[in-house]
Amino acid sequence: MARRMVKRFIDRLIIIYADSSLFYSVANRWRTQLNENAKVFAHHNVIPEMNHNEIVGLGSPRQFNDDTLIVFLGDPTAHPRNKIRHRLLKSLIRNEISNILEVQPLGENSLQHGFWTIMLGDFISYYLALDRGVDPMPVQRIENLKKRLARIK
Repeated sequence: MARRMVKRFIDRLIIIYADSSLFYSVANRWRTQLNENAKVFAHHNVIPEMNHNEIVGLGSPRQFNDDTLIVFLGDPTAHPRNKIRHRLLKSLIRNEISNILEVQPLGENSLQHGFWTIMLGDFISYYLALDRGVDPMPVQRIENLKKRLARIK
């Protein structure tokens, strides 16, 4: 599944939205794994918080819209109002940002949903690194930053 999905991530600005506080942590994991393993920029936020401000700027500047992928991490146990917000947000942005990926986890409870989605994100970050021709292991910029910080007294 991750191997099939990764094609949607190639050469995209990745924005990850969660619709619950549990999945906000999962979205954070997706962002950090994409950053470190695939060496790509990704952003994450949570519904409803992003509905209070970020929604206004979403889709601007327009020249990035065709190169943006919005990933919705759907928590089956999310609050019903958050599910409504999720659905309405998609309808509001669909004309500007058409690259939208819905992730609905497998599992029988919240723990399984969370870990299933974490694993999917980890595999996507790994396969995206391979498709981009980068080694997922080294984090040279982090090491360089640490060395520079160590030199400052």
